[in-house]
Amino acid sequence: MLTLDANVFVAAEIRSEPDHESARRVIAIAVEQGLRLHLPWLAVVEASVAIGRRLGDADPAVRLAAELADMPGATFHPLDRTLALLAATMGAECRLRGADAVYAAVARKHRTCMITCDEELRSRTAGVIEALTPSEWLKKRA
Repeated sequence: MLTLDANVFVAAEIRSEPDHESARRVIAIAVEQGLRLHLPWLAVVEASVAIGRRLGDADPAVRLAAELADMPGATFHPLDRTLALLAATMGAECRLRGADAVYAAVARKHRTCMITCDEELRSRTAGVIEALTPSEWLKKRA
């Protein structure tokens, strides 16, 4: 089971991103092998608007939002009271940014490995959740 940070979807879409190939492979493997994904609904918004801003084009952003919302094997979690309080606690304890705390809380609550391209998020959640870069996750599976 995995939780994918929005930046993994962004890296997979933008060729110039350092983690582009490994992010694409992680998503392809997750879909092909039917891996369980636990994502906050926030991922749909964050990934699509990041693509729209970076590319200066709404069409790929809207397409990505629709693809993510229908992603096979994905369970999307709303930011309800329970998740918000867990995210607030983790965010305070690990000194995370707000959105990062939501992804970390989803990973912790559902006991998933979080895949992220964000080194700060990885280092600040060390010992609390398992957080790997796309490349690390691929190497671990090999």
